[in-house]
Amino acid sequence: MVTTNHITYLLTELAGITTPLDLDVSQAVIRVRSGANFYEEAGFDFNQPACDEADLQFLDDLMEMLKQARPITEIHAMVHVRHPRAALLKLIHFFSAEFYLSADIEPDRHGRVSGQGVHVHHRKYLTYPVTDVLGDLLRIQLGTNPGIHPKEVVFTCDFDILNIWDAVGTTGTFKILFKQLVKGNWRRMIRNLVSIRKGRSNPVFNPYLNDDMFAKNYGLAGGDVTVRNIAFWLMTRDDEQYDVCNDFSQPAVRHFIRQLDESGVAFGLHPGYDALYQPARLKRQMGAFENTFGRRAQMARLHYLKFFRQDDLSALDPLGIQEDYSFGFADDLMFRGGRSFPARMWCFREQAVMQVKSYPLTLMDGTFSDYLRVNGKQAKELALEKISRAMMYGHTIVLLWHNRSMVSDGIPGNYHPRLFRSVYHHIFGK
Repeated sequence: MVTTNHITYLLTELAGITTPLDLDVSQAVIRVRSGANFYEEAGFDFNQPACDEADLQFLDDLMEMLKQARPITEIHAMVHVRHPRAALLKLIHFFSAEFYLSADIEPDRHGRVSGQGVHVHHRKYLTYPVTDVLGDLLRIQLGTNPGIHPKEVVFTCDFDILNIWDAVGTTGTFKILFKQLVKGNWRRMIRNLVSIRKGRSNPVFNPYLNDDMFAKNYGLAGGDVTVRNIAFWLMTRDDEQYDVCNDFSQPAVRHFIRQLDESGVAFGLHPGYDALYQPARLKRQMGAFENTFGRRAQMARLHYLKFFRQDDLSALDPLGIQEDYSFGFADDLMFRGGRSFPARMWCFREQAVMQVKSYPLTLMDGTFSDYLRVNGKQAKELALEKISRAMMYGHTIVLLWHNRSMVSDGIPGNYHPRLFRSVYHHIFGK
């Protein structure tokens, strides 16, 4: 069953149409009119939409056009001629609400939806921001502007570890230094000894207090694109295995936070591992954030991107979180939900729109080294391919590079600083 409320949600939140529309919604047909422009498609089951053969044929033809990098106006002309009854609203809902997932999907070891959970027949459609494209086609059909691509670029960092020596403890510190001593890596050993001695008082000597993953002196052709920097902070250690105890009272950390704040970097909460499913833990971390930064957190990204279904994110609503940046496949480069743009998602449990706006991840550093396990050259090729598709057909780009990834010896064989610069230059054309 589909209702006027459902269609209004799809048109406004997911297709981005804000102009007044005339709707006629029944189980047999959905009619939308905007002035002299008209759109119609068959009714569908909002709680369980399914793709039929006509939908799949349309999507396959659409993929061919996207692979050829055709402009959206040409794609709309193709749809008008070859698929005049394409079910754009149903498909927008099908992808954005993740009905492409396999019926027997199981969470991965961190309780998340893995890219492997996507039904094999639908994986190819998520290699492009197909929901963005479908929304553009609908806007053109109704006579509204599909807009520029992209509209917004968001550089983000999860500060999981503020001081590596605090994180590894005394035993871990001695192990690192002893390993460097045995290998004869004197320069690195001396640098680490200086960091141990001075890194808590002066951020210059703590390489983990860096802002190299944020945009600086940026500018895009046309000048009509918003660029933002966001730092997400892990506040407390509530999970012994996956959380780290960060000391925000250290002078170096306080100085670094002031630097970021003065440079316009926004701050958000990085809820600890499994905090989304433990309300008391999440509330305590919100309190720690407010005590540290003197403001309530309005943005969040879950540690390890740890959530399963989109309904789970509704737990952020009572806390006043306005934007969440956890929506993505940690292990895959597909566009989760087929979208790049931020949207308030539908909560099927409550049968209502969530208040928190979900920003999908475009690229995350760990996807390449921790999951795909590719080398630097392969990572660059894959990253630039996805960024190119996001720039041409998407509306928002969200990058996640952890502070540890920007430290030369933060992880073995670290190519992430070079990869970030390649992506940065590709976006800004510099």
